[in-house]
Amino acid sequence: MQLGSASIFVRRGMAYLPVMALTDTGLRMGVEPIYAVTIASTALVDALQNVLAAGHPRIPHPTQDEWPRISRESPVLKAAGVKGWKEFSRDSAVYNVDWTERGVTVYISQLDKQGRAEFAQARKMSFAPDSPVQSIAEAIVEDILSRPELLEPRSR
Repeated sequence: MQLGSASIFVRRGMAYLPVMALTDTGLRMGVEPIYAVTIASTALVDALQNVLAAGHPRIPHPTQDEWPRISRESPVLKAAGVKGWKEFSRDSAVYNVDWTERGVTVYISQLDKQGRAEFAQARKMSFAPDSPVQSIAEAIVEDILSRPELLEPRSR
């Protein structure tokens, strides 16, 4: 049973946390508001708590024709100031956090051969069900800080 989830998009020293809506088919999609914070455990804790408090608003599942527009107009892309996912993905990572009765799991994206974020071979961190958000945020920040490509502007 899913108790809550959050997605943390990390790029160039910032973390972007959208509220995760659920479509009527069960697909999770990032919607506004989005919380943009620096890479610090206290800022990440506050943003995670805000996202969890918002819950998972229900939205209609997009039609096939709506997907291109939805992808282009993503609140994550707007907050990061980029035009598309390809540009965003070049120097980013996504941390998906799932709270269940059995525990908390953080899935960490990897880039596929086309440079897109994927979770098929994702690394993961596991926590006890009663782990405080602070502990989870600290582990995520530690992982982010170990990856300098997520912290600095891309060299041109």
